[in-house]
Amino acid sequence: MEKKLNIITLLTDFGLKNAYTAQMKGVIYSIAPQARCVDITHCIPHQNVRVGSFILESSVDFYPKGTIHLGVVDPGVGTIRRGVVVVTSKNVFIGPDNGLLINAARKQGNFEVFEITNDSLFNETISQTFHGRDIFAPIAAHIARGIPFNQIGRKIMDYIVLPDLKPKITDYIVEVDVVFIDDFGNIITNLDAVTFHSFMKAASTCKVNIKGKTKQIPYIPSYGYISENQLLITIGSAGYVEIALNKGNASSILGLSIDDTITFDFS
Repeated sequence: MEKKLNIITLLTDFGLKNAYTAQMKGVIYSIAPQARCVDITHCIPHQNVRVGSFILESSVDFYPKGTIHLGVVDPGVGTIRRGVVVVTSKNVFIGPDNGLLINAARKQGNFEVFEITNDSLFNETISQTFHGRDIFAPIAAHIARGIPFNQIGRKIMDYIVLPDLKPKITDYIVEVDVVFIDDFGNIITNLDAVTFHSFMKAASTCKVNIKGKTKQIPYIPSYGYISENQLLITIGSAGYVEIALNKGNASSILGLSIDDTITFDFS
């Protein structure tokens, strides 16, 4: 890991109508004025750790070596849940020990996890409802200044990992979960492109069961290859199967939300 780390990304569920993110950046710049803060998003659905994990995992490959990723989706703030620093050969991840960071770190290979315990690095006053500002932001800034990880806390092995969310495959029937819905209303599933293509050898129509109704939806390379207001299946930019509506909102039309189930029939 490089000695000086300058880019600090921020991912939270704070929204855009408050001062929380600005306060975190102020803390970071007060300690590490050379740092550059980059916003991944502050619009993770409130307290939805799994969506935060998915968005972070989808983003990390596009940042250079030495980037610090600070994630705060923290429904357990102020309780006995721990704070952690997760270190890979490429990036550093900081946030609550609730599974938010681990999938992104695992994507980069081997990693180590340190519990955040050195309170001399925290803000002088700690809010029990805002560890993002008072603990995680100063830790990120001190790491950007080059503090050794073993001065932050001890290495741990019993960190929290989110339950594995894989499609359920029975012969040619694949049951998937909706992991995210973007601002266009595109429905992003946990079915990866490799698995999908093992069933779908060429562009064609797929039988999809949604809320008890079966639809025949064409699989095509991108949105513009089909008429307006027509449903389509495609592989999105994150490498997962999406159901979309050309120039429309698929989630509204189909009545789907995050964590809903969809069944693909490839028989």
